[in-house]
Amino acid sequence: MNSADIPDTGQPCFFQAVVRMSTDFYDGEVSEVIRPKDLSAAGVANCYIVTEGGWYSIEPKRPDGTAVQGSAADWVWSSGSGLVSGVHFSAGRIVFQTSGNAGNAGIALTNDAGEIVWSWHIWMAQAPAEQTVNGRTFLDRNVGATEFDGALVGSLGVYFQWGRKDPFIGANRIQKNYTDEYEGVGFQTTGDNGFTALFLYNDALCEGFKFVNKEMDMSMSIANPTVFYGVYNSGGWKGSNSEVEDYWGGASGTKTNNDPCPAGYRVPTFDEINGFIKDIDTNKTAQENVSDQSYGRKYTVGDQTFMFPGSALRVWSAKMRYPGRVTFFWSSTISPTTEKKALDFYDYRWNTNADNTCCAMAVRCIKIQ
Repeated sequence: MNSADIPDTGQPCFFQAVVRMSTDFYDGEVSEVIRPKDLSAAGVANCYIVTEGGWYSIEPKRPDGTAVQGSAADWVWSSGSGLVSGVHFSAGRIVFQTSGNAGNAGIALTNDAGEIVWSWHIWMAQAPAEQTVNGRTFLDRNVGATEFDGALVGSLGVYFQWGRKDPFIGANRIQKNYTDEYEGVGFQTTGDNGFTALFLYNDALCEGFKFVNKEMDMSMSIANPTVFYGVYNSGGWKGSNSEVEDYWGGASGTKTNNDPCPAGYRVPTFDEINGFIKDIDTNKTAQENVSDQSYGRKYTVGDQTFMFPGSALRVWSAKMRYPGRVTFFWSSTISPTTEKKALDFYDYRWNTNADNTCCAMAVRCIKIQ
């Protein structure tokens, strides 16, 4: 086989040799040609869903289509060993392999100095379904969820500080009653007070998930996707509410470059998620807790089942509080009355709440009409 036998589609391709895989032509025996699946063909985003193992590529672009310039690519963090591998930059695209196991990971494009210039969330799970109520269509699970069933810890998904595109690792348990309601320290993975799921990280690019007691600007957020910035009784962001109000499109109602949802979806405004959940509650034919160990709610409306697991949250110091017990969802809407806060839903009674923007909560994406 030679290069004339391979159709030129503009995509990177690989010669699978007996002993290795390389982006270069291998002059040994070639057993197959591998062309990675283009995840960005359906649209560019900060999050890509992968439903099976294999080789994939993405265009290094922001959600608005602007190109990200870099010289190399690598993995940043992963919720499991071998979930992503072989990450590299080839023919202007980021290429990587997934194992086929469920989980979450971060990959990044770096510059010549080895610094992160942009990063993407790879969400490896069964494809989420869409659910429509009174004209509003949402995904049926939280971003990063690897399970639909709210009784399972995989349903909680990952957490986002308000206005940021990059996720923070999720929980390792579902539990209704706690001796201590908070983690011992942020991102503690072991011990009775360690509520965080195990994770791996690439120490060439980061120090893992960690808390830093300061506010951030946009450049800090982008360059340090695993750093949780927070200040007690304050926000995660420098600047006033009016300066950050559209970081998730809450003012414009659009998908922004900070949006953490897959292509075709965005973070809902307060009115959108409020209307969706209230319509479900009004039209329910049945409701119950998702399990004996969680106050998350399961609703039945006709032949549809709606699952709102007890996703909990990370407070200003990155400590997780009550994983599995109580439900929190961010909206894209900044608080109209209180600086450094944004609107969220909390508890199965669906209270409207305003929390500090440095808190991290689950996100449920709405389809862009």
